[in-house]
Amino acid sequence: VSEDLAGKLVSPATHAPAPLDAKSEPNYYVFYRGAGWCGPCIQFSPSLVKFYKEMKPKHAAAFEVIFFSADRSPEDLKAYAGKIGFSWAAVPQSRQMEMQVVNRLFSNLIPQLVVTDRNGTVVIDSAKTGGSDKALQQFAALLKK
Repeated sequence: VSEDLAGKLVSPATHAPAPLDAKSEPNYYVFYRGAGWCGPCIQFSPSLVKFYKEMKPKHAAAFEVIFFSADRSPEDLKAYAGKIGFSWAAVPQSRQMEMQVVNRLFSNLIPQLVVTDRNGTVVIDSAKTGGSDKALQQFAALLKK
C-alpha cells in the first residue's frame, strides 16, 4: 500500500507533496473517498474529523487517514478540507487512476470508507457494512481491542 501511495499524496491546503513517514508504516490505512459537492459526504466528514482528533493521539502509530478526493479541482479540494477541518494527506482525483492497489478498493459510491491493513487487505468497507458511520464505529471497536 505504501508503495502505491508514494509520490501521489498532497496536502489538501497547499497541494504540495505530503509523503507519509516511511519509517513508521501504520497498522491500518483508512481510505476515505468523498467530495465537497456531495451532501452525504458533508454530513459524514465531521464525524471522521472528530474520530481522528480523538483517536489519533491515543493510537498514533496504529492508523493513517488518506482522503481520496472526488472534487473536480485542487481548489475544490482545498475549500472542502478547509470547510470540514481536515489536514490529512489526500490523493487528488487526477492521480487516482495511476494507483494499482488502492484504486481497486472503491466502488462508485461516495462517501466510502475503506480500512485496510498495511498489506492492502480490506478489513472494513462501508459499501458492505451499511454506511460510513457504521464502518467508523467498527474501526473504533477494532482499535480498542
